[in-house]
Amino acid sequence: PVAPAPGLVREEPVVRAVLDALRWVDGDEAALDRLLVSPVAGLEPADVRRLRRSARDTPLIDQPQLRPLVALRDALIARRRAGDDPAALAFEVWRRALTDLTTGNEPADQRALDALTAFLADLSHRVEANPGWSLTDALGALDGPDLDADPWVLPAGPSDAVSVVAVAAAAGREWDVVVIAGCVEGELPSVHAHMAFFDRALLAGPDVPTVAERRRRSLDEERRLFDGVARTRATRRTIATAALEPGVLISRFVEGWTQRDPMLLPAPGPDAVRRAPTAGTGAVFPDGTLRLSASALETYDECPLRYSYEYVLGVRSESGTAAELGSLTHDILETFLDPARAGERPHTRDALFELAAEKWTDGIARYAPQREQAWRDLGEMLELWWEHEGEGPRAPDVAAVEHQFAVAVGPHTLRGKIDRVDRVAGGIRIIDYKTGTSEVGEDDIPDDIQLAVYHLAAVRDPELVALGPPKRLELMYLRKMKRVEQPITEDHVEVTEARILETAAKILGESFEPVAGRHCDYCGFQRVCPLWPEGREVAG
Repeated sequence: PVAPAPGLVREEPVVRAVLDALRWVDGDEAALDRLLVSPVAGLEPADVRRLRRSARDTPLIDQPQLRPLVALRDALIARRRAGDDPAALAFEVWRRALTDLTTGNEPADQRALDALTAFLADLSHRVEANPGWSLTDALGALDGPDLDADPWVLPAGPSDAVSVVAVAAAAGREWDVVVIAGCVEGELPSVHAHMAFFDRALLAGPDVPTVAERRRRSLDEERRLFDGVARTRATRRTIATAALEPGVLISRFVEGWTQRDPMLLPAPGPDAVRRAPTAGTGAVFPDGTLRLSASALETYDECPLRYSYEYVLGVRSESGTAAELGSLTHDILETFLDPARAGERPHTRDALFELAAEKWTDGIARYAPQREQAWRDLGEMLELWWEHEGEGPRAPDVAAVEHQFAVAVGPHTLRGKIDRVDRVAGGIRIIDYKTGTSEVGEDDIPDDIQLAVYHLAAVRDPELVALGPPKRLELMYLRKMKRVEQPITEDHVEVTEARILETAAKILGESFEPVAGRHCDYCGFQRVCPLWPEGREVAG
């Protein structure tokens, strides 16, 4: 169970909503905007955004969707004029707008109800002790510093429950064991130094802190919270966790701590029942035909079991930052070099980087350091490409980009998409972009299935055949602008076709045994692979 963190009643959203309703009645028009996101209004976030946009033309108070809220205010004003004290007005807000809390079954509803009950009871006692209080007097007292007394603090949950709290909210509390989650750069510390267009610091005086000074202050505050609060809350043990990915660094606050690999704990309960594998009664491909691609063939060559997960069962592993960056780079170069779009934008370096900025999205990575590294990598690749192929005599004569094909290989269909096709003397050159850091070895390039498939497509796809015979097959590594070429032999087509048919026969024979290799470290199916400890634990 998770225990709610104790806190001041006045900081609970439902209590803040009641106070804002009373402030609105007392003449604070700014309280209406705060009420929009409160339980009193009961609006969805999308409705709130729509109302705020509409308020540019029509005042909030005149919006039809807020008529119930305006009616509540008018009723409270009428009761105030009739002599109701502040406690009675607060109770009226509860009666008219918040009684649905009594029917809720969620822990949050119970917490809100407890907070509201404590607030109303304490306010009644205060009004009784001050019979001459007006609403303005009561609100002034409720904003005072004396509300940190015990009656305003919600009790903590059961002692045997887990407390989930923010670092700042942990001040003054203790636990036997504390786990500090998310100890990676960009999260802890999360350094802020953004200088907004309308910078409030400009109003503070002539000595406006520089971005560097702001970063230093932000880092100092993050360090104070970590050293003074987070790591001092445990009476026995403090543990930090960090889920590292490419481009994500461990937090500088914990990089000197003793590290160990994570342990996957078994699920509670009895051990899983282990059953012998069952043989299927029907063929996976009953018609004996396949739809193949260079990627599918390459996956089967690496690991037949992974092929079965991805292309037979249709389970795809999660796309990472590197894959997203590769897709973005391909998209940029496709748009920039597309002959069908010639003339839409100037063929200049500035136009290339403007296009990159248009297509960039922060959704490329989860964490800020990953996004920053991806942006740097993208800029470096485009800059290097422009130096080698952007303009002048080395600029390619592009015939097609992202050319899709579908050709027959025996009874099977081979589909794919070629990144770039250039016109060269006597025929065409096929280019496949690579944005990763790993490279095909010189000894392996003659057997590269992707280039071989593209060559087969070039001699069978009618549109490519019309451009001329394939003269060059190249992998282009954009991080170094290194070109690796697959030699074209006289029997290139026959060898490739035989290789495809041999792989297809294995697939139709349902030969899906796992194969270990360097690709295993990045495979998304480790937990269901019998070659890994995790897979052996769940195998059945």
